[in-house]
Amino acid sequence: MNLKKLFLTLTFFVLLGTTAFAQQTWYVNNGPTGNDGRNGLSATIPSPDDFVTGPKKTINNAISSANANDVIVVANTGVDYGTGTGEPATLQVTKKLTFQSTGGTVNLATTTKLEIVTGALATTVTFNSGAFNLKGSLLLTSGELVNSSSLITVTDGTVTVAAANTVTKVTGQLLYSGTINFSYGATYTTANEFPSSGTIGTLTTTGGNLTLKTSTLTIDGNITTAGTLNLGGNSVTLTNSVGATTHTFAGNVTNGTLAFSMKNNATVNGGVTLPTVSATTTTSTARTLDLAGPTAITGTLSVSLKASIASTGNTLVTIGTSGYTGDVITLNGIGTIVPGTGLTTVHGNVLLSSTGLNTSSNGQINFTNAATLTINGNITNSAGIVLSGAGVTNAGIITFPNKGVTINGNVLLNGNLSGNSIAATNYTNNGDITFALDVTGNGATTITGSTTNNSTSTAVATVNGGTVSDNLRITFAATTSVTRFDGGITNSSAIPAVDGTFTCTNTGNGVITLAARTLGTVGTTSNRVGTVLNSSVSSVVSNGLINFGVIAGTTGAFYGTSITQEHSELVEILLLVIMT
Repeated sequence: MNLKKLFLTLTFFVLLGTTAFAQQTWYVNNGPTGNDGRNGLSATIPSPDDFVTGPKKTINNAISSANANDVIVVANTGVDYGTGTGEPATLQVTKKLTFQSTGGTVNLATTTKLEIVTGALATTVTFNSGAFNLKGSLLLTSGELVNSSSLITVTDGTVTVAAANTVTKVTGQLLYSGTINFSYGATYTTANEFPSSGTIGTLTTTGGNLTLKTSTLTIDGNITTAGTLNLGGNSVTLTNSVGATTHTFAGNVTNGTLAFSMKNNATVNGGVTLPTVSATTTTSTARTLDLAGPTAITGTLSVSLKASIASTGNTLVTIGTSGYTGDVITLNGIGTIVPGTGLTTVHGNVLLSSTGLNTSSNGQINFTNAATLTINGNITNSAGIVLSGAGVTNAGIITFPNKGVTINGNVLLNGNLSGNSIAATNYTNNGDITFALDVTGNGATTITGSTTNNSTSTAVATVNGGTVSDNLRITFAATTSVTRFDGGITNSSAIPAVDGTFTCTNTGNGVITLAARTLGTVGTTSNRVGTVLNSSVSSVVSNGLINFGVIAGTTGAFYGTSITQEHSELVEILLLVIMT
């Protein structure tokens, strides 16, 4: 072969290679001009029509015809691209392509899902001009979706991520309109495929662990996980505008807050640990968050408005983290908190701060532990009770069952009675802290800090009759069990007579009492009761007492250090109790 022939041969192959790999633009139009039988190399049909040149009818056919690195230009015809126009139910992009739109936003119909499945993260699918709405879901199987200038909006369906971040991802934030569901099939850290704010529907993981990016997020549907869920430090709001929700976790939830804002009831299943949990309501109807499966809350638990907390599975064992010194259980509403019979340890303070309670049984924290309960913090009841015409009982109370309890902190009753009593109406057992342990075999009641009743009342009688009695009390059943007050006892309550111009029954308010004690001891030889001080103020003899129970004989000992009574009208009652 001479040099001339060699040169011509090389030139031929270079030109052939250039032609074979040159970028081609393909045109799609699902209107009357589009036809998959045409070559797709022109946006228009020539005149005269050669029945070859012109746009494709379907995006799917254009993808099949295109080579890697080609461009596909899709026309907006006012008709969605979907199964009704010849597209498949799943429109797969399997090669490196660039998509553009002309004539306005191109809609992919609800009947057609877009799947990115190029096989490798380096093989990109790029949208770089125009705008696209995905109504029929998005599936990220493999490859990178490049969303230049946020041209893609997902308006319906589900965004499904089938693989890890190293296999598939989105560059450029996707936009969202409407409530979209999200599903992840492998360990993943959410990024541009996930919204930075707004409301989504359900969140599901079918494999691996999920970490959320920084976002201001509301989830209005169920959460279902196959592994751990790291909230990414976010406070995720959980609503349920359509109906009751059930969240099922197969792995622990960490690093953030689950903020339940309930229009309907909600349930959490799964033997997992939860981070900080808050519950409130967005409706005038009381709603309940049932922690039916979780074994621990590592953060805090706070409840407000008309929300309540239950644990029907009785699986909750621990609330808080060792060393925490803040308020770990807080109720500031008319609902109830019942952590269940499985609870054994609370790290932090328990606070009831509900005010304006004017309905019976509102605003309660009820411990129902089946074994000894340890609370490493303070117990504070600052409930505000308002006397109303209907009568109020058992509102604003904290109760402990007939089981041992150790409180490594203080017990403070700082409640208040206000409002007006009326005739033939009872207002009793409100604003109390009650320890129901009365059997020696069930353990002891131990309070290592101080026990203080600092409650007040501004309630008055507006007519003769009615009963305002046995409110704002710290009571101990303690018939045969041991009760320790290592940090001492102070009653500084101020409960004046409810009587004004009118009179009503007004007894037993603002007291600290072990009146039911028959054999139980107060303190022990090695753990004596700290200083006992009664500085309460009341013109009613039976209000503001410290009553250790009347003990016959020598049983039921009292092991104390010092007792001080500052108001003479109560001296005889206090000393009679102690001396008997």
